[in-house]
Amino acid sequence: RYIGDWSSDVCSSDLQYLMPFDRTHDLTLTLYTFLPFGITASMTNFYQSGFPYTPLIFSGDKPVEDEINKNTRRSSDWYWANVAFSKNVEFNDLKVAFGLNIYNVFDNRNEVNIWPLTGTASDPGDYYTDEVGESVSSGYYDTPWYYQSPSEINFFMRRSEEHTSELQSPMY
Repeated sequence: RYIGDWSSDVCSSDLQYLMPFDRTHDLTLTLYTFLPFGITASMTNFYQSGFPYTPLIFSGDKPVEDEINKNTRRSSDWYWANVAFSKNVEFNDLKVAFGLNIYNVFDNRNEVNIWPLTGTASDPGDYYTDEVGESVSSGYYDTPWYYQSPSEINFFMRRSEEHTSELQSPMY
C-alpha cells in the first residue's frame, strides 16, 4: 500500500490517475434499412465521454500544471453521426454501386484539444487573452484545428465484375 519503506507518507493510490486516452463511455449505434428503388440507407451514431486532462492552477501569477491532481477533469462529451445511401446496379456481368456518405451529418464541433486553463477549445483564458490587441494578434488564439472536422459529403462509384466460370477441382 505504501511506496518505499513502512514509514513513508506516500500512499500508492495517491499516485494513480487516469490515462489521457481514457474514454469511460464509448457507444456506437448503427441503424439501416432498405428504401424503395433498391436504395440502402444507414445511420451510425457515436457517443464518447470526454477525455481526461490536467487543469492548470495558478502559482503566484502564472498558470502551472497541477501535479497533484493529474487528469482530474474531463473535456466535453463527443457526439456525431454519419449517414450513408447506396444503390447497386447490374449490367450483364458488371456490377456498379453508387453511393453518398455524409460524415458528421449534424455538424457537431467536438473538441479534439482544449486549453487546460478553461477546459474549452474556444477560450484559452483571461491570462492569455488579456494581451490580445496589444502584443498578440487577435488571430493567435484562433484554433479551428482544436475541433473535429465539419460535415463532409462524399459521392462514390464502385465497380466489380462477376466471373461466372465454375471452379474446377484440381486433378491428382
